[in-house]
Amino acid sequence: MEAKVIQRKLNIFTAIVFILFLVLIGRVGYLQFFFAEKFNLESMSNRLRMVAVPAARGEIKDRNGNILVKNKQAYNISLSLIDLQKEDRPRVYQRLAEVVGIPVNEVERAVYEQPVNQRHEPVIILSDVSFDIVTRVEEHKNELDGVSVDVEPIRYYPYGDFAPHVLGYLRQVGDEEYNAFKEKYPDEQYRPSDRFGRAGLEKTFESELHGLDGARRIEINSRGRAVRELGIKDPTPGNDLLLTLDKDVQVAAEQALVRTMERVQKEFKNAKAGAVVLIDVRTGAIIAMASKPGYDPNRFLKPIPAQEWNTNFSDNLPFPPLLNRNLQVYPPGSTFKMVTAVAALENGWHPEREIRDPGYFMSGGRAFKCWNIRGHGTVDLEKSLQVSCNVFYFNVGRTIGHEKIAQYARAFGLGEKTGVSLPSEMDGNVPDSKWKKEVNESLLNNRYKRIYQQVEDEYAEKINKAANPEEKEKLVKERDRKLANKREWYRIEYDFNTKWQHFDTLNMSIGQGNNLYSPLQLANFTAAIANGGTLWKPYLVDKIIGPDGGLVKELKPEVLKKVPASANNLALVRKGMLAVTQPGGTAAGIFAGFPIKVAGKTGTAQTGKDRDNHGLFVGFAPYDNPQVAVAAIVEYGGSGGATAGVISREVLAAYFKVKTEQKEVVNRGMEE
Repeated sequence: MEAKVIQRKLNIFTAIVFILFLVLIGRVGYLQFFFAEKFNLESMSNRLRMVAVPAARGEIKDRNGNILVKNKQAYNISLSLIDLQKEDRPRVYQRLAEVVGIPVNEVERAVYEQPVNQRHEPVIILSDVSFDIVTRVEEHKNELDGVSVDVEPIRYYPYGDFAPHVLGYLRQVGDEEYNAFKEKYPDEQYRPSDRFGRAGLEKTFESELHGLDGARRIEINSRGRAVRELGIKDPTPGNDLLLTLDKDVQVAAEQALVRTMERVQKEFKNAKAGAVVLIDVRTGAIIAMASKPGYDPNRFLKPIPAQEWNTNFSDNLPFPPLLNRNLQVYPPGSTFKMVTAVAALENGWHPEREIRDPGYFMSGGRAFKCWNIRGHGTVDLEKSLQVSCNVFYFNVGRTIGHEKIAQYARAFGLGEKTGVSLPSEMDGNVPDSKWKKEVNESLLNNRYKRIYQQVEDEYAEKINKAANPEEKEKLVKERDRKLANKREWYRIEYDFNTKWQHFDTLNMSIGQGNNLYSPLQLANFTAAIANGGTLWKPYLVDKIIGPDGGLVKELKPEVLKKVPASANNLALVRKGMLAVTQPGGTAAGIFAGFPIKVAGKTGTAQTGKDRDNHGLFVGFAPYDNPQVAVAAIVEYGGSGGATAGVISREVLAAYFKVKTEQKEVVNRGMEE
């Protein structure tokens, strides 16, 4: 009986095992027949990787085909986290740091700082490394799971600190900025690790310069190492930019800036920044644009620590190097006098009308002095430009009024952006009665609002603590009298500060006061005088060339406007500008012996109490057949004749390929 029970249990167990076996066989068969393709694809995806092949960015060349910005092949040491087990990471971090010769915390920081949207991408531990480091990594490859040596084209600026404000630089961005860039360039192909143009032409022409990445399909083993390549899609390089810049003239401009500033720093210690721009008066093409201090764009290809940024690049520095000073605005000083001269001629002023200059001009019981305190004697329009006579222009301003001057300043494009294809251009300011009221009314209201509140606060506590009603009433009356006194002062200040005054016109007529214009605007308005009244849009890119060498786009010259001034009146102003560089003119010493006839205007712009003046110069050449116009400034450099004029002469000499001796011009500070 007992044997039968055991046999029955054994039969049941055997049946259960048999059923389970049949289920397993059925499941295996089901998966094999119905899911074989799916699992095969998943298996393949686990051992296949698509590796991006970075596209070369387009090159930037000058007008003669000289390469100003190009690419070079660089070795990067990368670490793929998805191919590395978490428990293996500390060991690999430590060994990699030992092999490449850096602290292990730098490896850890690179991994930690990898933006969230890049976690699936390999982390670049070191970029643009030497071949020696590449060799060491390859020798220890068996110990460095997930580590690879990648070759990619990176941006290279072969001349370093050369036209950086024009060319710009590249920099990798964080998560938020990356998303913003993706929205701005929705049709472009970007990886989170890509570098974007952050300044200059690199930024403006980002979509043209950025190419399309290719891809390699590779098979990897269980340790994340490539074992074979299964196919490749070639990248498409970006387009090249052919500029209007002339490399040789640009070099001369930068050297002239540095040399002149170093010379005048013996007398003016803060003459550490300046700019110069040369444009074609017939098209608006920019031939040279230099700004100092500058920077090396190559430095931005690698991370910059906060301390280094604050020390070398911050906008809070006394002379920030990232600013393109050709697009910043300054008081123009006497370089503005041509605007006043044209406005006068167009409103009936006779060119031979003479004004006596005793060295000062009386207005409202105040003497407004000429820079030459001895006076210039009898002065007509031509001589007024030649010797830069302030008293002549004080008389002109009083006669025609500030609105006429403002009208022609705007007609020449001053106080507004030129539209040049560079970021961060400022518009400046043409002062008039409307502007003065809007600006000063707001400032005055805010200041007196605080003053009234201070009075209210001062008496509130006293009134609350008053011992009796009589004392309280006395304090209230005292408060009201003080408020009434403040309101009366507000009315006086309002009338004075928001209404256009005679001295505002006098300051405006000689380019002082609240006139604010960029060197590029000054060069462009000078070009309009030179070419007979056509205001061109300044431009830097002549052609966009595809990777196959074909023309993608040609950027043709564009007229902004025609200046409403007669050819005869513009000719009279040009004649006065020529006298500036001839014997007796404020720039005669600079251009003595110069083989090309130059017309120009010096300028010295006041910057405030206890601060040195800015030196400016504008001009064009040749006088008889104008080709180019120049504008230059040296911040806190004293007189324009001794600083900006010297720089301009060197730039013109480079353009016309003439040899001149370097002039040593005495800088007297207040002299034009």
